[in-house]
Amino acid sequence: MKNAKNTTTAAATAARVRTIMTAYEITEHLKIQTISEETRKGQQSIIYTSLLKISHKDETKKMKIFIKRDSYDSQSEATISVWSTATESWNKVASIPCTEAHTYNRISVYSDDFETGHAAMRMKIEAGNLINLAAEIIF
Repeated sequence: MKNAKNTTTAAATAARVRTIMTAYEITEHLKIQTISEETRKGQQSIIYTSLLKISHKDETKKMKIFIKRDSYDSQSEATISVWSTATESWNKVASIPCTEAHTYNRISVYSDDFETGHAAMRMKIEAGNLINLAAEIIF
């Protein structure tokens, strides 16, 4: 019975993530292309990384999202960086502290959040929030 509930909840959360990301792309007039994306489990953390190409009008930027939910709030982070061709390095544009996060602070590294896919879905929602912050700064 527990697996059926988790599957239903995971499907509902996935639908919300697709809706949020789609609405974001439409309302902000951004074209977002995912280059790579990964969610992995560390010793006492869950880590989400994503490389993106984000275009607005005739300008395109490469961005990197890094979200880490550690068992200690102080070791958790959510950041978005932009690639600089001038310095050939990543420059941090925005971050969301765990205490101010809408979703990733609700992930437990000791529950089945990673196995059920809930962690990845919540981190994708937070990634959308980071993209929104970065877009306001860069474009």
